[in-house]
Amino acid sequence: MVELPEGVYERGGQLYRDVTRTSSDGKEYVQHRLVALTFGEAKLKHFDWFHPKFGWILEGYKLAKDREVNDIMADASEVVIATPEQQEQLALAETEGA
Repeated sequence: MVELPEGVYERGGQLYRDVTRTSSDGKEYVQHRLVALTFGEAKLKHFDWFHPKFGWILEGYKLAKDREVNDIMADASEVVIATPEQQEQLALAETEGA
């Protein structure tokens, strides 16, 4: 069996976790949220899923906690602006491949 993240439990064949929320009038209540075992299932059914590096992903698409600044800045991806000649070559390659 898959090792479940801390705080996840099974009830009626479904996995849940309890999250303490604050209502608009300031009172705290416990929300029971469904948990998925895979990211694909979380996206499909809009369940929560636990990622080992980023933490809880809510409803299959949004992080429960924002990433740290150092983590965002460590992203090594780059944007390269294509020259007009390169844009023409890309457009030609797309039409030939279609």
